[in-house]
Amino acid sequence: MQEKYDKAEQLFEEAVTLADTGAPELMQVALAKFEQAKRIYQELNRQKEEAYCLAWLGYLNKSLGNKQKALDYYAQMLSLYRSVGSEHFGAVTLNNFGSAEAIALTIIGDFYSTSGDKEQALKLYNESLSLFRAVSDKTGEAFTLNCIGRINNYLGEQQQALKFHNEALLLHRAVSDKRGEANTLGIIATVYADLGEQQQALKFINEVLPLSREIDDKSCESTMLNNIATVYAELGEKQKALRHFNESLLLSHEVGDKDGEATTLINIGSVYFDLGENRQALQFFNDSLLLFRALEDKGAVVFTLGKINAVYDRPLFNEAITLAEAGTPESMQAALQKFEQARQLYQEINSQQDEAFCLAWLGCINSSLGEKQKALDYLAQSLSIRRAIGDRDGEATTLGNIGEVYFDLGEKQQALKYYNEALPLFRSVGDKGGEARSHERIEEINSDLGEK
Repeated sequence: MQEKYDKAEQLFEEAVTLADTGAPELMQVALAKFEQAKRIYQELNRQKEEAYCLAWLGYLNKSLGNKQKALDYYAQMLSLYRSVGSEHFGAVTLNNFGSAEAIALTIIGDFYSTSGDKEQALKLYNESLSLFRAVSDKTGEAFTLNCIGRINNYLGEQQQALKFHNEALLLHRAVSDKRGEANTLGIIATVYADLGEQQQALKFINEVLPLSREIDDKSCESTMLNNIATVYAELGEKQKALRHFNESLLLSHEVGDKDGEATTLINIGSVYFDLGENRQALQFFNDSLLLFRALEDKGAVVFTLGKINAVYDRPLFNEAITLAEAGTPESMQAALQKFEQARQLYQEINSQQDEAFCLAWLGCINSSLGEKQKALDYLAQSLSIRRAIGDRDGEATTLGNIGEVYFDLGEKQQALKYYNEALPLFRSVGDKGGEARSHERIEEINSDLGEK
């Protein structure tokens, strides 16, 4: 018996170590070990330890995106608590809350909340709240009130959310739970920020900072500094925002909070973007992108790429097109500078299709300004990239553009070569306009050359 129990304990400890790495492949190994430990605990009728395994199995499956499996494990955990009775688990089960059943309901409520089913989450949180109140567990009650408040805020019921959060704040203060108090003050600040009441938000955030420092919670302090910076950014006080973001960044780095570090880098980049300092913004967005990729956070990667796209292509690119379309020599010269800047930025973020598009514009503008050799150089670069990435539509257009430059130069045979390459490509991509223009040029050149 003892030997089996020791084996289960060893498996459990190994699984926790693997799970704490956060690496998906190691979390999969942890799942297998928790499952083995759970089966042994079941054989030995060790329900408390079995419940811990079920909680971990639910959490890991949720983290790995296996939502239904996660829910099944949480449901088993709740069933175990209810069949045995919360008192069997003692007062130290999970986060020192008094009612194990209430904890299970809160965990399942969290699952439904993050899955988008707010109504079901509220139902479970309210059940949990009643249980915490029944056993006079003020910490658990406060935690659940905050959960309910968050859902109300999400649903746009900010005043109702504040009511729940303020109740939670009083409970945390009643039991001298400074960590819970700091967390709740931060939540209240967020609600006020959502209401657009930035000065109220600052008031509550500034209450959190000394608390987080008192309990030496650098993660909390970093989050609050980030929130203060966000408020200052909203108020237009960009330099104050940058100062607080940079303080937050140092703390996140110090405590090894990669996710917090990456988020703060995005926020700093956004401030620089608002200030029109695009290259600075690019540096911070790219640093953030590297961290999110290392964390394998696909949603954050997509979001960051969107930020990069918004900052580095459209402002310059749109200005360049407007200038080019104005058609004066002065505006086209200005457009060349803008397209060159945009091209370099696209190159830095490895956006080949956009780089090829800029090169094509640079070629066409230089051709219009009489710089035919420069035009051919840019168009050749554009063609090379478009072929490499399989952009057949762009390849056809660029071949036609090169043909047009040679036509203007009077090099009819060279022009004919490129138009003849472009024609079948225009047909294959269904570009009737490009096909007609190429066919017309081919006929014109053949006529000039005395061919039918």
